Amino acid sequence: MNPKNATRVELAAAQALVTWKKQFASLVRAGASELAVADNSEEITFKHYQQAAEQAIQELGYLIKSESNPNERRHAA
Repeated sequence: MNPKNATRVELAAAQALVTWKKQFASLVRAGASELAVADNSEEITFKHYQQAAEQAIQELGYLIKSESNPNERRHAA
């Protein structure tokens, strides 16, 4: 990557991305487990993860939209 074209990322944005990635993984893992139990399956399949990921995308979207920008909160104070 050309250093002249590098884009800086604010700390709050990087922290939010890490949090969202963790939330997504957690939602998918829990959802896939629930789907496997509902199917009376002894293993979690690719299909379970796929369905759970689709649900997690929607749920994470709601979570992201409900959050406020920490920088905006700081400036308002």
